[in-house]
Order: sequence, then C-alpha cells, then structure tokens
Amino acid sequence: MIEKENLIIAGLAGKKAGLEVRLVNKDIIDSKNLKENKLKILALHTTITETIREIKPNEAEFIDSIDSSKLPDGFDYYAFGHIHAPFEKRLDNKLIVYPGPLFPNNFSEMEELKCGSFCMVSADSAGASDKKISIEKKKIELDIEALKIDASGKEPNQLTKEITDKIRNLKDKIITLRISGKLDGSTSDIPFVKINEEAERNRCILLKNTSALENPEFNTEIEIKAKDIEDIEREVIKKISDENPSEFNRLIPIMMKMLNIEKLEGETSLTFEKRLTQDIEKIIGIK
Repeated sequence: MIEKENLIIAGLAGKKAGLEVRLVNKDIIDSKNLKENKLKILALHTTITETIREIKPNEAEFIDSIDSSKLPDGFDYYAFGHIHAPFEKRLDNKLIVYPGPLFPNNFSEMEELKCGSFCMVSADSAGASDKKISIEKKKIELDIEALKIDASGKEPNQLTKEITDKIRNLKDKIITLRISGKLDGSTSDIPFVKINEEAERNRCILLKNTSALENPEFNTEIEIKAKDIEDIEREVIKKISDENPSEFNRLIPIMMKMLNIEKLEGETSLTFEKRLTQDIEKIIGIK
C-alpha cells in the first residue's frame, strides 16, 4: 500500500493464469487503515465476474474471475486492468473502471477497437467524505482500416485482384484483412507475399486472418469412433495419412510427442527452445 499526503493506493499485481483471483478478497486490505480524509484507490489486474458477463457473455464461464461483492469496501475508485475493453459501472457501491488497452493486443482488437484508450481521473476534494469522481476517457487514435472479404465462389486470381484493388487506395494505415468463405481453388494459390508488398508500397502495415477461409481441396470432416485420447490421435493420424499420402506422415506421431514436452525445472525459455529445435532437426534429418 502506498500512502501520500492526500492519497492511498492499494492493490495486488496481476499473476499468470489469473492466480491473483484466489488472493483477492475483502481482507486483503484492512479497512481500518483507510482514512476518510484521503482519496483511496484500489488497483487490480484481474477480471470482475459481472464485467466479463456483460462484455463477453459467451466466454464468461471459461475465465477466472471474482464477484464484485468480494472486493474490499471503502475505496473511492477501483482502477482495473486485464479486460481489453472500456468499462465503467458502479457495482456493489464500488466504482469499477477498465480503461481498455493502451494499444490493441491482437488482430480482433485491432479490427474491433481501432484505437487505444486510457482514463484521466480526478476527485473534487481528497478530504471530502463524499468525493465526486470525474472520469475523462481518452482515445489513442490509430489509423486502422478493417477489410472483410468474402471468398465464396471466387478463384484465387479473382480474390487477389479484389484485395489488391482495395489496398491500392489506402495510404499510411494499419490494415486488418479478414478473408472468409469457400474459395473456388487452392488457398496456396493466393500470393500473400505480393499482396503484402502492395501494402508496403503504400506505407501500410497488413495484418491478415484466414481462419475462416475454406479450401475445398482439403476435407477436415473426420468421423471418429474411438473414445480414448491416444486411440483418437492414432485414428485421426491414420485417416489424414490415408487421404493425404506422404513420406513425412511417419513423422506426425513423433512430432506430436516432441511438441508436447515441457521446460525442465530451472531451464530458461531460450535454452528450452534451442533444445526443442535441435531435437526436431535430428528427427526430420535437417542436421
């Protein structure tokens, strides 16, 4: 806890995998130490249950969170981080504010938010028992152009022309390119390197997402009868290998085991990556 002349700031640092949720409770801060003549701020990097239900209702059950009623009482302002979406609401008589990210963290955030944000917060009087908190939301403007292209029924060259025509008219932007639908041809025939070069010529940064782009040449529908995980893996590998013959199919089970290994105790990430890369190179026969 930090205490200054007219200010008290208390809280917990965020932890991996939301482990701080187990530590947050009404007793983490002794309310007896909160002097009424000071502005009191609780800062936490965690998820509030009511907030995530409102912002991402479909994901709420999968995210570790804490109910607002379990937060310590007596603070004038609850400054929260972790959820990358602006949120301001009084819950259980607690003013809870998420300012949003300073900079979008991934493709979806770039596409949806199109900006960064933060809050300027002031109190009319640090010594008043009934303090009025003013919140001014500030945007960090980013020049983002979100392109959504439907590839359904289009050939690769037709789709490529449509994309490049759109990019050619854009200058000095961050471009999010989301392509979906079933292409009439192979996705490997789309020259993404050239598309990216077109963006760079216009001083643009291109981010692409093709997770919903379907390749009719590749059938991912597989009927599985096995129930045990290892049997399911073997059955999937066999079906894919039968439908897509290749001398490299023999490496699939070995690579799956290799990529499932974990870091040793005390091993750094750099050493772990080097060990993993060397083992894979030996298996593939690169060295």
